[in-house]
Amino acid sequence: MKPPDMKLFLFLAAEILATAGRDSSGSSLSFLFVTDIHLDKKYRPGGAPSTFCREGVSGEKKAGFFGEPGCDIPPYTFEHAVEQMKGRVSSPDFVIIGGDTGAHDREQTLSSYFAAYLSSIRELKRSYPSVAVLPVLGNNDFPGMDFKDGPNGILDGYWEMWKDAIPGSQESAFKKCGVYSVEEKGVKMLILNTNYFSLSNAHDCRDESSACCRQLSWLEGELGKHAARKENVLVIGHHPPTAEYFHRAALSRLLGILKKHKGSIHGVLAGHIHKDTFFLYNSDGVHPGGEGGVEAADGFVAAAPSIVKNSQVRFRKYKYRGKAGLVDYTQYIVFMERRKGREVVTSKKEYSFREEYGTDGVSTAAFVRLNNQILSGSSSKRRFTQHVQAEL
Repeated sequence: MKPPDMKLFLFLAAEILATAGRDSSGSSLSFLFVTDIHLDKKYRPGGAPSTFCREGVSGEKKAGFFGEPGCDIPPYTFEHAVEQMKGRVSSPDFVIIGGDTGAHDREQTLSSYFAAYLSSIRELKRSYPSVAVLPVLGNNDFPGMDFKDGPNGILDGYWEMWKDAIPGSQESAFKKCGVYSVEEKGVKMLILNTNYFSLSNAHDCRDESSACCRQLSWLEGELGKHAARKENVLVIGHHPPTAEYFHRAALSRLLGILKKHKGSIHGVLAGHIHKDTFFLYNSDGVHPGGEGGVEAADGFVAAAPSIVKNSQVRFRKYKYRGKAGLVDYTQYIVFMERRKGREVVTSKKEYSFREEYGTDGVSTAAFVRLNNQILSGSSSKRRFTQHVQAEL
């Protein structure tokens, strides 16, 4: 029998003691996390996937009414999806849109991207009129690939659209970098604009006057304030912070900030990669879930799956409780099936994180244990592999 790894044992023991010492009193609240909606007004039932389902091609597969693998979704599919969300989660405390409401179409105008985001918010507000809908900027929420330093027309336009959801005190930070700090029902969140860190952006975080560096300075300052007040926060961005997506200097500095303030961070939430997966980060870098042993970690990144993969909408309901932070998430799937010769929209619970993996919460320690269970070939590996969604 292989002796236990002492470093891993000590790390998990410390995490368990820290968790036990947290104030877990108070009632739980819940919030929805919906990301990568990718609305396409040009979607055409019967269109060919080779044209992104916008035009028919003789001899090719014809797209279904509600959606097709390899294509974005028509707005009415999202309308049906939100109806299913309402049926499954009737009264969340708030909703987060994780970015990328626009289609995969770089020929669009800025006004088209604005319209897609506004349409997404309006649809969610129709079902949840008294609930805050908090937006995040994705890479498919503006034309082109290079996000210019603010102030600019993109950030000015989104501020006008979103200012009812974002505290007025955050106007300057948002118009300069697309970031903001917000609190909803006692949950404190720092919303990042990860486009400035992205490899698709022309500039790395080397010039201290750049929006990239200003954003990192803002993040460090905000985390410092929360640490001084002994408060915990969620950090939310569109891209997960990995070398696959971030400039090296940006990633290095960001990880340093997250490590420095790990005691104040309840988790990092992301989208973009269209996969149901996670990452662990420490001084050695960022480690994709299930791809290598990790003895200890400074934190985790939970990446939620996309709306559009395989014409199946997935969304998450996170459960949050005071200083305990994220205690669970439940993932739901909205899908189309044929009944009596016609397509209908329905939904079901896909899984609960705690139930599926036998964890006591959504924490760094829980993800470290899960990561090592996956590597050991336990039943967790089969479940995890089943849930991971291939990138679109």
